Amino acid sequence: MTTDTRKMLPADTRFFVPVDGNFKLVTYDIMTTGSSLSDDLCSITAYSPVEDISFSQHIMPYNNLSLGACRRYSLRIISNGRYRVLKDVRNNRVLDTKSDYMALVDFISYLRCMKGDSEGLILLAHDSRKFFSSLLLDVVSRFQLREEFCELVVGFANSYAIAEEKCAKPGRSLSLRTLATSLLTKEGDDPLDLSDRAKTAYLLVAKIFQMENAESGTGDETLTPEQVSQKLRPYSLDMDGVELETDEIRNFRKREESLLPLFSKMRSNRNDRQRSFILLRLLAHSNIDYGILTEIHDKGGMEAIHEVLRCTMDKEHAREIDELKHVFALHFDPEYKGQFKPDPLPNSAGNGNGNGQKQQQGQGGGRRFFRRRNSNKKTSGSSVTSGRNNSESQPGSPISDDGATTPPVAISVPSATTAIAAV
Repeated sequence: MTTDTRKMLPADTRFFVPVDGNFKLVTYDIMTTGSSLSDDLCSITAYSPVEDISFSQHIMPYNNLSLGACRRYSLRIISNGRYRVLKDVRNNRVLDTKSDYMALVDFISYLRCMKGDSEGLILLAHDSRKFFSSLLLDVVSRFQLREEFCELVVGFANSYAIAEEKCAKPGRSLSLRTLATSLLTKEGDDPLDLSDRAKTAYLLVAKIFQMENAESGTGDETLTPEQVSQKLRPYSLDMDGVELETDEIRNFRKREESLLPLFSKMRSNRNDRQRSFILLRLLAHSNIDYGILTEIHDKGGMEAIHEVLRCTMDKEHAREIDELKHVFALHFDPEYKGQFKPDPLPNSAGNGNGNGQKQQQGQGGGRRFFRRRNSNKKTSGSSVTSGRNNSESQPGSPISDDGATTPPVAISVPSATTAIAAV
């Protein structure tokens, strides 16, 4: 639910870790109850490639895990009314947990030991949602541990952003499992153990930089942790940069919440809800909120809103623009009775019987669930009753922690303020 705020930051070196300095690298990974800054931690792991020492601690969160978090981490909170335990559903084992405050104190003690006589630490994580650094800084501030934390940590880096720049290919997933399997596992080797995600993130970044050196002709030797730390400096944000990212994440979330009334009529079925989240985030990425749309409608009507959409969105989103015009008309014009009939998507030719366009429209596209009726079948003089109602689903978009499709479409758009001024 976050934007790629790193690309929005000003090209100013004060937001990045200094190139000169004796900084050590520590990789980390966290598990959360959801995907927003208000969620709780449920696990912290870390790995120091210099000392080859790992840290791992499960945390009992105050809130329960969301459905997406339960599926992602295979964890579940069990409560009997008086006690709550964190259980691994893969082996049905109860995990040893601590409170979030005590876990953070242990984590800071671990970082202090890893720092040694260096000037500070650079924390590296593989974060596809790009909010780990903001969440971790927000949590330590919540428990008044920020001063101790900032004395040890000088910056944050994201291996996912590095992979986006150096390993991105059409149709290729940039998840840690996919990249580690393709880059770190050689033919004939045993499958890579991905249980320690923090250590795997370091090995992945070291391999990416090693491949970069080989392509530039500077050598293909395995890099030391000090060399990896030196190459990470241009990709590491200092605390000011993380604070700017955090503010942008909060503003993005506020824009999303303000736009919810526009899609109140798209909550009748699962397919419409999925589509509404895509359109909502597309508007939020364009720096448009409900207040801006209301002001534009009061001044220029629907034609002014259409002009703003054309100015703030790329031509590749023409289908979404047409659908948003229909949504805005339903919301701002009570007398509007039109129906949205989109053009078929490029790969919606169907199976040759003319049903391709129908499945891409709201009638049968996305995930639809069909319930079978229980029927009594009589065979050879005995009655056989069918089992439970089964659900059949067609392929559709994956659902994230908060019920939205992931990830949102990344677009480059001009400022909404410029478009409003033009109107």
